[in-house]
Amino acid sequence: MGASNAYDQIKFLTNVNPTTDDIREFISAYKELELRKNLKAPSLDFYEYYRNLGELVITKTTTEHNDPLSYHIYIKRDSHAILLNSITIREAVSSTTEGKNFAGRANRLNHWEDIKFFKKLGIACLDLGGWSRHEKNEQNENLLSIAKFKLGFGAKIIYAYYQLIPVTLLGKMIIKFHRISP
Repeated sequence: MGASNAYDQIKFLTNVNPTTDDIREFISAYKELELRKNLKAPSLDFYEYYRNLGELVITKTTTEHNDPLSYHIYIKRDSHAILLNSITIREAVSSTTEGKNFAGRANRLNHWEDIKFFKKLGIACLDLGGWSRHEKNEQNENLLSIAKFKLGFGAKIIYAYYQLIPVTLLGKMIIKFHRISP
């Protein structure tokens, strides 16, 4: 699998109407990342909540034989899309360095195709999962490579806030109720 023709061996798929089975497939693939990086994927209910609002988009890359290589999950609302999860299944091709690199290229292609897809939809702001204000000067090699990766797509850093923090008792009750009853 030489780098020159690797992209010809990768298929890109977009799913704007994911089923419960599609979401479960992603969650199953996420399990390896949970173990390796001690991360926890949101629950099936969380994803179904946004799916039922018509806001959940799943994109993925696969091999020619439909073996998944990468997944991205977005919430798309109005003119914004926010990347919630991005995973690369490096062992999908093989455990060799070449196979892992192939899966890494598939993930990069997944991001590029996502950018083109959302641009075609007229999305004005595509959030690739946030930006730490410390990433430019990061000493952690992994976080530094993520920062360089995002900038490699011509990213423009904007300050946005997507989280609700309740201040009053009533606000806390509303947020708690919203979280347990999607």
